[in-house]
Amino acid sequence: MVLAVVIFPTRLAYSLRCSFFSISQINAYAKAGDFDGADRSLKLMRSKGLKPNVVTYSSLIDARAKRGEINKALRLRSDMEEDGQLPNTITWNSLINGLGNACRVDDAEKLFLEMKDKNVSRTIDTYNTLLSAYSKVADTGRAEKLVLEMNGSGPSPDTRSFSILASIYARNRDVAGAVGYPPFSVHSMRTEPIYLSPSVQDRN
Repeated sequence: MVLAVVIFPTRLAYSLRCSFFSISQINAYAKAGDFDGADRSLKLMRSKGLKPNVVTYSSLIDARAKRGEINKALRLRSDMEEDGQLPNTITWNSLINGLGNACRVDDAEKLFLEMKDKNVSRTIDTYNTLLSAYSKVADTGRAEKLVLEMNGSGPSPDTRSFSILASIYARNRDVAGAVGYPPFSVHSMRTEPIYLSPSVQDRN
């Protein structure tokens, strides 16, 4: 009985050390963009009966998404949920950003709505990330609708929100909208107003 008591903490401590080492190693590989190394560490970790935590999965997902490997990032999200780890706001933001960069705006929007259904907090970064997705395809209509939602039930738009919106107007050569579309007056901003530079206006 005494032997069992001694062995159990030893094995537990060993498992914890292995888990910490593996997680740290995977995070380091992900940040360095060495996905082969990250995959090897992930397989080794699982072979020892250990599971990556939310931070590790989120790090891998963010790295894959930024590299343009959004489908692999989405598969990691599925693996994450199968392992019983729930994606957090940072995880969702990374996926929305990756989909936006791939111009898969409809899919990015679906994830944004899914966050609401799953009661995951949608921060100002989440809203701005979706706005950035809209900017990739210069979708003025959906961008205006989202900013109106922010003025109503979401987090208040900030400088970045209006900068992104102004860039969409500029891409559509809509100077009037860029310098102050009525529903998005400077009074609703938390910081200084955003104006188009003269060079942008001259092109119109």
